[in-house]
Amino acid sequence: IDFDFTWSNRCLEAVEALIAEKPSREPLREQLALTIGIDPVSRRALPESPIVVGSVAETVIVAATVLYQSGETWTESTLSAERHVRSILARVPEPAEVRAFEPVKPLFQTLAGAGVALGVLTNDDRASTLGTLDHLGLSRYLSGVVCADDGHGAKPEIGGLLHLARSVGVDIGRVAMVGDAIGDLVTAKRANAGLAIAVLSGAA
Repeated sequence: IDFDFTWSNRCLEAVEALIAEKPSREPLREQLALTIGIDPVSRRALPESPIVVGSVAETVIVAATVLYQSGETWTESTLSAERHVRSILARVPEPAEVRAFEPVKPLFQTLAGAGVALGVLTNDDRASTLGTLDHLGLSRYLSGVVCADDGHGAKPEIGGLLHLARSVGVDIGRVAMVGDAIGDLVTAKRANAGLAIAVLSGAA
């Protein structure tokens, strides 16, 4: 999935919402964008940044910290970040916001047809994840979906991967985890997954 196409635009939208009523917008705009993990000039995600490898909840805390360091109280900062960052990042995407690098549906059809149990483990929230999968036409081929707000912890914690393996009836030693970030590979290794496969198409 084209990360920048969806998430970089959303992050910059959240930044603009956060600074809309601030007296010193320009320095805060750049600091928020870079700390969350988006280059405001190229509008691309920075490798291994909070927005790329973290959960929505973690990105909210990152944004709140920047606001706090700018002089706001922690209460004001967290409320503002929750109101703007979480609402925008957790929003169910429109079809026009989702784009895959390659046609992935035929691959999922082939694997599922061969009896492979397919699952998704993501640090995104459930509502936006399910919307993305629906737009890509992949939901019907999945045996399980585990998201960061499901209560099993976000990657690189291993709770989500272990839960996903149990829910689809596959021993963790027979799980192949495919990821586009170092955190994915770390999660697979820590959970003793059978195989960790790195792809180069992600923002990380």
